Amino acid sequence: MQLFWTLSDNSDEVCERIIETGLYKDILTHLSWVTAQSLDSEGARFMVNAELGVLHNVARKQEVLARAAFRRNKVVDKVQKFRKVTKYPVIVLFVFFIIMFCLVDG
Repeated sequence: MQLFWTLSDNSDEVCERIIETGLYKDILTHLSWVTAQSLDSEGARFMVNAELGVLHNVARKQEVLARAAFRRNKVVDKVQKFRKVTKYPVIVLFVFFIIMFCLVDG
């Protein structure tokens, strides 16, 4: 996941492909399996950070495509549970960025 996070941060094309291939849906599926308790594991926490980071990068770099896809697939509903994980503020910050992106046009 580190590779996807880095690539999505540096490439508009990678972000476009993440949307076109539906890879972001796989990320959302994995995030749905994560519990608050599992975030106490450093490995699980890194994976969630990376996955939220990829979603954030996709939102930044493919604004129009991502907003439509994220809204259609109810991304806000799917990442909401991480807002309450105040023990890990970086996770909460990524969630707020993603939610703000989905809710605000332009």
